[in-house]
Amino acid sequence: MANAQVFAALPAIFQRGGETMLVDNQISLRRPFVGGPQGSMSAILVVTLDDLEFSDNQFEADIERGWVLIDAILYGVTTRAVGNRGQEGALCWRSIQAYGLAANNVAHNQLTCPLAATGANVVAVHNQIAI
Repeated sequence: MANAQVFAALPAIFQRGGETMLVDNQISLRRPFVGGPQGSMSAILVVTLDDLEFSDNQFEADIERGWVLIDAILYGVTTRAVGNRGQEGALCWRSIQAYGLAANNVAHNQLTCPLAATGANVVAVHNQIAI
């Protein structure tokens, strides 16, 4: 059966595109209030069952936060994390954790903490890591 026939046989809700694009943003995770939680699992979590583009963003976890496990967690069938600036004043294990089921391109990022690019067809080049 051709791909078009398989796609046409799916329920209507599954026939919509799920492309996700998070581009040209400034994202800051700060301690929300006095006495609030000292740490966070992540500042950014993006999950899609389609294409994910995460490009040209500036993101940070402020030192008042205490700790952040992973600043940006990205999961998609195809994932691109390109040209981002991640800075963590808080204790942080990874700046970016990117997973691409079919393809994953993580390139030209400037980060304070290490990154991890996993999945199939991984391209991880020209990233600058401070720590």
